Amino acid sequence: MKIRIAAFGSDSMIERVSRYVPHFQGVELIPYVYETIEESIELVRSAKGVDVLLFTGSIPYTLSKHVFEEKGIPAVYVPLDEYVVVLTLFNVKYHLRHKKFSLDILDNVDIYEIFGEVGLDHEDVYIKNLSTINDHEGKRIYEEIIQFHEKLWNDGKIEIAVTCISIVYKALSKKGIPVIRMNHPQKTIKDTFRQAMMLGKLEVSKKAQIVVGIVSIDNYQSHVIEKGNYFAESNSLLLHQLLLDFSTEIDSSLQQVGKDKFIIYGTKGSFEIITNNYNDLSVLFKIKKLIDMKVNVGFGFGLTAKEAEYNAQIALHYSSESKDKTCAYIMNVDKSLLGPLTQSTTENTQGTEEKFDFDYIIEISTSSGINMKNIRKIVEFCKLRNYKSFSATELAEYMQISRRSAERFTKILLDSNHLKVVGEERVSQIGRPTTLFELIVKI
Repeated sequence: MKIRIAAFGSDSMIERVSRYVPHFQGVELIPYVYETIEESIELVRSAKGVDVLLFTGSIPYTLSKHVFEEKGIPAVYVPLDEYVVVLTLFNVKYHLRHKKFSLDILDNVDIYEIFGEVGLDHEDVYIKNLSTINDHEGKRIYEEIIQFHEKLWNDGKIEIAVTCISIVYKALSKKGIPVIRMNHPQKTIKDTFRQAMMLGKLEVSKKAQIVVGIVSIDNYQSHVIEKGNYFAESNSLLLHQLLLDFSTEIDSSLQQVGKDKFIIYGTKGSFEIITNNYNDLSVLFKIKKLIDMKVNVGFGFGLTAKEAEYNAQIALHYSSESKDKTCAYIMNVDKSLLGPLTQSTTENTQGTEEKFDFDYIIEISTSSGINMKNIRKIVEFCKLRNYKSFSATELAEYMQISRRSAERFTKILLDSNHLKVVGEERVSQIGRPTTLFELIVKI
C-alpha cells in the first residue's frame, strides 16, 4: 500500500520536495500549493485520503495545527535551524558584502547566540523574531513582516532584506527592495521527507490493525423466561440485521454465536474512517431505539485477531457494567480504554467532514438521478478506500449488487462529472483491461 503524503507550500518549495519522491518506494506526493499563508488552513481541511502532512515552513504548520489535530493526521514541517541561519549570514556578510540588513526568523533559533559563536557583529542587523504564532494570524503576520523590512529600507537603515518566507520575498521584490531568501538546504528537505515517510508507514500500520467487535444481549435467557421466545428471538433477528448493515459499512465480516452474541472482524482503518474517529457510532442509536433489551458492545484493537478479541472482551466487560441501556467501550493495543460511547456522546456530532459528505451526497444524487441511499454507499466506499482508484467489480462487491448495476452507476457518474477515469488494470493476459475510476471530491 502506498504512503500518501500531502505537501503544503509555495510552488517553488513543492517542486523541491517533489524531487525526492523517485528516491523512496511506495510513496505518493499530493501537492497543495498556496499563494498566501492563510490558505494553508483551508487546504488542510480539504486534504482527504492522506496518511501524513508535510509543510514546507513552520508558519503554515502552526496555523493549521488545530485542523490536522482534529482530523487525527500526523504532520511534520521543514525546519529553519541554526545551520541555515549561519550559511545565510556568511553569504550576506562575506559573499554579498552587506553590513546593514534586516532578517526575519520564524523558528526557535537564538540568533544573537549564533552571531556570538561565529564572531559576527550584529550592530547594524535588524531582527524580527516570531517564534510563536497564534491560530488564524497568517495574513497579519506576513504583512507585518513585509512592513518591517520595507520601513527599514525606506528609512535607509538597511542595504538588503533577508527572509525565509516566499510570500514576503515576492512582495519585497515587487516593491524594488533588494531581498534574498533564506533557503532550506536539500539535506534538511530530504530528512523531513524521510521523517514524513516514516510517520506515514506508522500510520498505515496502525490502520492495518485488526478490530474485533463483540456485541451481546444482556441476560438473554431471562428475557426468554419473562417475555417468551418470540420477543427474545425477534429482537435478536433485528439486532442481527442492524449489525449486518454496520459490518457492511465498515467492510467487515459478521459472525453470530448463538442468539445473544455477535462478533465483528475488520480493520482499524476502516472502522475509524466510517465512524469518523469513533464520533459517529450511529449503530448505537439504532440499537437503543429499536432493541427492547440491554445490549453490551466492546471493540478491541490488536496486531493479531487473538489480541484484538482479548481486548474486545475487556471492553465488553466495561460495557456490561454500565447502567446505560446501550453503550460501547474501545480498548486499544496499548490497553488504553475509550468510553463509554453512548447516545449522548455521539448523537450531536456534526463535524465539517460529515456535513461535507451529506451536502455532497445531495449534490451527486440531484445531478445524477441516482437515489441518495446508493450515492451514500458509493461515497462511503470511496471514503473507506481513502479516495483511491477502484473498479466497477470492487464497487459491486462492496454494494452487494451485480457488476452490470455497478457499471451503470459508474457510467452515470462519469457523465455527470462526479467520477473520472484514472487508468486501467489488466488482471490477466486474456480479456479486456479493467477501467479504474476515482471520485471527484469537490470542496
